[in-house]
Amino acid sequence: MIKTHVYAVLAIIVLVAVCLTPANTACVEEVEEETILDDKTLLMAIEAQMEKADAEIAEQNWETANQILQKALAELGRRYYRSDIIDDSGMRIIATDLLEKEGKLGDAARGRRETLAVRLERFRSKIQQPDLEESPYE
Repeated sequence: MIKTHVYAVLAIIVLVAVCLTPANTACVEEVEEETILDDKTLLMAIEAQMEKADAEIAEQNWETANQILQKALAELGRRYYRSDIIDDSGMRIIATDLLEKEGKLGDAARGRRETLAVRLERFRSKIQQPDLEESPYE
């Protein structure tokens, strides 16, 4: 296992060295552009899931709505994190889990939807300002 980690570290060092040579400065720009594209793709996917969840909430299909929202929150993960904002949304997730265990599926779905909306807005703003600090938890 240590051998695998050593090879991975060496590969990263070589990649960085190659990318940072004057002839390959475009390599760094490609990686940054790719990351932004991935973020935008993720944003669109999460927005689509939120629309599906909204439709399920409107129909009071609480179990399906909760499943969609849990999946969307998991896919977004901590990529929304911004160092300039205090994030208490993890406590909201805990509260929605408790509501769900108590059988209050509608309240849980609405709480998850609200939490996803907040995290998604932070993610949008982070994409627009990519120089913000990354999550220390990743």
